[in-house]
Amino acid sequence: QILTRYTPKTITSRAALRETLKTVRADGYSEDHEEGTSGVHCFAIAVQHMDIPLIAISCSVPVARLDEPEAKEIVQTLLEVRGRLLARLNPNRIGAEPGSV
Repeated sequence: QILTRYTPKTITSRAALRETLKTVRADGYSEDHEEGTSGVHCFAIAVQHMDIPLIAISCSVPVARLDEPEAKEIVQTLLEVRGRLLARLNPNRIGAEPGSV
């Protein structure tokens, strides 16, 4: 089944999407390379903790203003923000199964 194309860079193959998700899981963050909106690059990380619903934190940047050092800084900042958020929650429940703590 073909996925809906929003831009020329949208992932439209389920096989390509599965491969992208493998990379996201390995890296710990995701990137949208103009797949949803032309000219916009987005970075996102998941925040997973038993005391809150699964959420994501993201940052979108115009492609014209983005370079490799900036991209690395954005990812690092998102990871730091996730760490600070999780540090404010019960550390015994990070990754715990519902009802186990």
